[in-house]
Amino acid sequence: MKKYFKFVVIILLFFSGNLFAQTPIPIYSPNFSSSGGWQINGNATVISSSYLRLTPNAGGQAGSAFWKQKVSLPDNFSFATYFVSRMTPGSRADGMTFCIQQASNSAGSVGGGLGYQGIPGKSIAIEYDIYDNGEVGTNNHIALDINGALHGTTNVVSSPVNLADGTNKYNWIEYNGVTNVLQVRISNTNVRPTAATLSITINLATNFIGVSDVYFGFTAATGGATAEHSVYGALVAPNSTPLSSTGSYSQGVASITLASSNAISCTALTSTITVTTKDVNGIGMPTNLLMSSDVGGGTLSTYTLTTNSSGIGTVVFTSNSGTLASNTIRAEEPNVGAYGTVIVTKSGTIPIGGSVTATNTTICPGGNVQLTLSGQTGNINKWQRSSDNINWTNITNTTTSLSETITTAGTYYYRAEILATGCTTVAYSLLATVSVILPPTGGSVSSAGTSGTVTLTGYTGTITKWQKSTDDGTTWTDIVNTSSTYSYTNQTDGTQFRAVVTNGSCTSNSQPGLVSITFTYTIYIYNSENVGISGMPVKLYLKLKTSSVYILYNTFNTDLNGKVILTAPYSISLYDFTLVVENLIIPSPVSEDVVSLVTKVLSQSFNSKDYYRFDTNNNNNLSITDVFLIFYKISGGISDWPISTPGYRIFTETEWSNINLSNTNLKAIYSGSQSITIGSLVNDSTTRLYLVRTGYRF
Repeated sequence: MKKYFKFVVIILLFFSGNLFAQTPIPIYSPNFSSSGGWQINGNATVISSSYLRLTPNAGGQAGSAFWKQKVSLPDNFSFATYFVSRMTPGSRADGMTFCIQQASNSAGSVGGGLGYQGIPGKSIAIEYDIYDNGEVGTNNHIALDINGALHGTTNVVSSPVNLADGTNKYNWIEYNGVTNVLQVRISNTNVRPTAATLSITINLATNFIGVSDVYFGFTAATGGATAEHSVYGALVAPNSTPLSSTGSYSQGVASITLASSNAISCTALTSTITVTTKDVNGIGMPTNLLMSSDVGGGTLSTYTLTTNSSGIGTVVFTSNSGTLASNTIRAEEPNVGAYGTVIVTKSGTIPIGGSVTATNTTICPGGNVQLTLSGQTGNINKWQRSSDNINWTNITNTTTSLSETITTAGTYYYRAEILATGCTTVAYSLLATVSVILPPTGGSVSSAGTSGTVTLTGYTGTITKWQKSTDDGTTWTDIVNTSSTYSYTNQTDGTQFRAVVTNGSCTSNSQPGLVSITFTYTIYIYNSENVGISGMPVKLYLKLKTSSVYILYNTFNTDLNGKVILTAPYSISLYDFTLVVENLIIPSPVSEDVVSLVTKVLSQSFNSKDYYRFDTNNNNNLSITDVFLIFYKISGGISDWPISTPGYRIFTETEWSNINLSNTNLKAIYSGSQSITIGSLVNDSTTRLYLVRTGYRF
């Protein structure tokens, strides 16, 4: 239904005192001496015509009060409110809320939800919580709750005042629909604080899905612990400008009701709408109104209406004979957002749509939908299809059956349009809904050895069977099994298993799991005295035999014995493996290394290994210069060895065997390397490498 104007509403619940009526507002209760505009629910009651008590100081209580009529907010939802509350603790629970919601004027619940939790539909509430549920602010906090759910750990602050000390609390809430900023303030006096207690950015127009007709009110509840929750008065203005406790306001029109003189039909296309506007006490109140009707359904004799001194006015609705249908007429007071509606019904000789049934209401993409119309009165003009039950696509067909193929997943609605003889109005059949479901997700099957158990994960739907292939997935053999695991023995390397899953009539296969002999390879890294070195990184690369590109699988580190076992859960029939040792980080030598070289220099007793270990300046001569360089590196004087002397050398087992047996300088023959790659690794084999670190005695 199209709305022509909407204005911001601000609710002000005011404590005692008289305000001179100047600016009309949608809800005005300076006290509750006149509570006719309020729907009082549950344990709530008005005390001595003075204030609204939402709950007494007793356990298991729930009370709420909402303005009986919805208020029409502007499209951007701007509003501001000022109200006075009081919570007098028994054992301090649970709290109260200021609430804006769309469900009904009798909403509310008991306990820790403060009467707000569980309210259906779109809503917001500012909660004033006095019970410790493990939240920020413990038993004295303020928070924003959304759509019937409590705030959790976000949008919550500790209250700067004691919410439940039995004295009046003065509250301001403003929402600016242009900036989307919601601000909450609270004080022990009626002077509005400069700083907001809680400031949140939220798009209320989006939250309420563009429907800005809402109920305003309060909720409160107690559980095992108790408190009395009360409201002492209220203010509302049509913008987000902060309200003054001394401003002058009056109650605008409180209720607008509409009545239709007759239903419309092919022979009666007009209906007189009587509009009645009343104040909060049910007395007729003259008011200027804006009128509207459903778009395309017909026209009104006037779109602006002023009710008389008794609050009564009339307008004539003329239906569109080409689309004879029920129509909603709306009257709205633009300044305070009060509104009312009436549905002008249809009757008389109109066609009957009947109902459409589907042979199969759930199909897979590419499936065929079979539809049948029955129970109709009149002639089938056409069929229609929709994916959102709002926008319809015409289907040329005047028979009682329809068959078509749907290729895209989604929900589809079908109906038939019926025309009656002698009447231009149409009727539509009851809908048939067809769901074109997505195929199930096949998931994936884990890999395992030649005997073991494979597991299906990441799937949706129902497992109907498993399958096995021994020719790389060309052909598959069924296995009777509906579990997510499958155990087997003595399978050959390269065998694949997969699961078949279904969702309705749709079927998918999982990614297969592979039976493989896990690759294993052992490598040792020793120092120059055949002692294992720990913490040395060894990189394992692999590639499919059909590929030319190796990828890094993992980096392993040697243990205390210089040993590391390289493993990869990949089939040795399908993959090639290679290892790389490179980019080693070697710490500086220690003083004992210097002492070792000094001894050898003094005795001039060297072996082949010493030229790799101690020739720090790479001049093929071991002398006091090398002693000095080692000492200089230990002390931090140099970071790298001079003359491009490497920090370490790696040798194969064969190279080191020859070096180890010699007492001469073999550097020209076996220079060693800083990076070594061993390819075409054979499963379950072993390689030994020797690492000689420059400046080290071993």
